[in-house]
Amino acid sequence: MNRPLLPPPIAWLVLSAVVVVGGACPASPDDEAGGGGGDVGEGEGEGEVGDGGVDDGCAFNADCQATLRCGCADGACLCESGVRGAGRSGVDSCVDGNDCDTALCVEGQPDSGGATFFCSGPCDVDDDCGAALPTCADIAFVGRICIRRS
Repeated sequence: MNRPLLPPPIAWLVLSAVVVVGGACPASPDDEAGGGGGDVGEGEGEGEVGDGGVDDGCAFNADCQATLRCGCADGACLCESGVRGAGRSGVDSCVDGNDCDTALCVEGQPDSGGATFFCSGPCDVDDDCGAALPTCADIAFVGRICIRRS
């Protein structure tokens, strides 16, 4: 089931650079590129930041305890029970964030051999990204993630 990722006022910012169909929730504006200096995934959900337990805020699966996944609904991302995906960033195609080990599924290159969406995840440099999403870029309210070439 695809669930909305970002609330409407924020969604157009992310969609201008990459189409996200599941996973990483919006961070606070302080966590935007060049902002608060926190790592991608540090307590970016709408829930209370904690130890990654049930109902704690999250942006990626890594923010949750190993037995939980980051699930998003109505603009809020919280750690919840459920199986994590195994898709690798920039390598594996996905339908939504539940297919990806990071919980983030984004639009790939238009000429990517028929698979429109690929798993993405946090990155520091382009070399951290797989061939399907070769560019590491700052995405407002999400952080640095792998995206398609612009």
